[in-house]
Amino acid sequence: MGYGVIGNTSDSGSFVLGSSPGIPALNSQIFSGCFCFNLIMDKLEMNEADLYFKRLAPNQAQILLDLKDRLVHLAKAEPELIISYQLPTIRVTGQNFLAFAAWKDFYSIYLLSGRLGKVIEADLAQGELDKSTLRFSWDEKVTNKTLKLIIEAKKVELEQNKK
Repeated sequence: MGYGVIGNTSDSGSFVLGSSPGIPALNSQIFSGCFCFNLIMDKLEMNEADLYFKRLAPNQAQILLDLKDRLVHLAKAEPELIISYQLPTIRVTGQNFLAFAAWKDFYSIYLLSGRLGKVIEADLAQGELDKSTLRFSWDEKVTNKTLKLIIEAKKVELEQNKK
């Protein structure tokens, strides 16, 4: 198992806890009498997607697990997630299809394509699109209409890439 550095120490010796893509933000913790330069967190391996959800607050984990289930069903994807670039990733016919992640104030769907955002932009009715990332506030449920739009565009893109 590898490790990822997600925090550091200021000159005062206090921790600044943060997160990187795919590594959820940690709940605040008190480290009494500890002066460390880095807080180390286990890096997830390809087959450890379940551990990603265990690191989240229960309500956030449930939102992402629901999203995963709906994506798998609508995309007819493989039921097992993998970890790719520290993100839970859905695969279709052995290819990485879509990924998602938890953040402090929102969750994201990663389109895994720089072009796909431009394809769906005009028809997108929810979320905040930034190139190839869709962001949703924690109180906003992604509709099946939005998921179907993303999935259909992604399938077309993958077919075009085969040619």
